[in-house]
Amino acid sequence: MSIDFNIPVQMEPLLDLGEVTQPQLSDEQASKRAGKVAYGSGVPFNNAYSDIANGRESEIRQQLAAMQKSQRASDIVNFLSIRKDPLSAEEINAKFNAPIMPNSVVEDNYARRFINQYSMEPGHSVETNTNGDWQEMERINPAVTERADTIGSNLIAFREMTQTGIEDAESACYNILPRLNLSIVYEEVSLAQSLA
Repeated sequence: MSIDFNIPVQMEPLLDLGEVTQPQLSDEQASKRAGKVAYGSGVPFNNAYSDIANGRESEIRQQLAAMQKSQRASDIVNFLSIRKDPLSAEEINAKFNAPIMPNSVVEDNYARRFINQYSMEPGHSVETNTNGDWQEMERINPAVTERADTIGSNLIAFREMTQTGIEDAESACYNILPRLNLSIVYEEVSLAQSLA
């Protein structure tokens, strides 16, 4: 007797989660995200909120990334027209090769705006002449302050991206739970515990 191992085995999933789509966000979550879009990108809050609340956040992210890529191309032309000496490889990478990714564009813009605004607040300007004078530090050692701005911006963007991921996961769970037959889940968990 021989066994044919080429016969496909069709297994039914334990739980049918349905099609995975953009999670439906609560009003509070949609409002927070619209605030980030408005603050970081200048899109009117009401427009951003309407799109996000109606499940069109990915479209906003795509549009923002496309706008930034277009702006970057314009910035390159302007920069090169006023630049007298050739660019180093590091300058080219720093100014022109940083990726603009739709999945993080909102958080990146929010973080950059936050850091830029912070460095211009009272107590950080040349006029106030206080300890920790950020603009004075930029004048004395621009490489260090630029690196500090970049690190600060990256940390804030990472925090915001993590928060967005947590909100998406929570919303997806809340959206899935009503479709689950929880008695079947309970029976499976109970069976697994009894076998352990």
